[in-house]
Amino acid sequence: MECVFDTCLCGILYWAFGFAFQFGKGNGLIGHQYFLLQGMSAAYGSTQVSFLAFFLFQFAFADTGDDRPAPSAHRRQPCSHRAPGDA
Repeated sequence: MECVFDTCLCGILYWAFGFAFQFGKGNGLIGHQYFLLQGMSAAYGSTQVSFLAFFLFQFAFADTGDDRPAPSAHRRQPCSHRAPGDA
C-alpha cells in the first residue's frame, strides 16, 4: 500500500513540478516552463514523440527511483507486532 501511495504522490508532484524542472526551458539549472504541463505541444520538441507519451516515460523513471528504497527501508522500521528475534 505504501508503494501505491508513493506512486500517486510522485505522479502529482512530477506533473506539477518535476517535469518542468527537468525539461522546461530555463536558466540551465532548472526549468521555468511546463508547470502543470501548461503550454505543452502535440509533440515534445523536435523529437516528434507525443508529449504525453514522453511525460509518462519520464514519470516512470521518477517513480521507480522513488519506490526502490521502500522495501528495504520497511524491514528497518521498528515494528511492535514482530516476535522477539524475528528478523
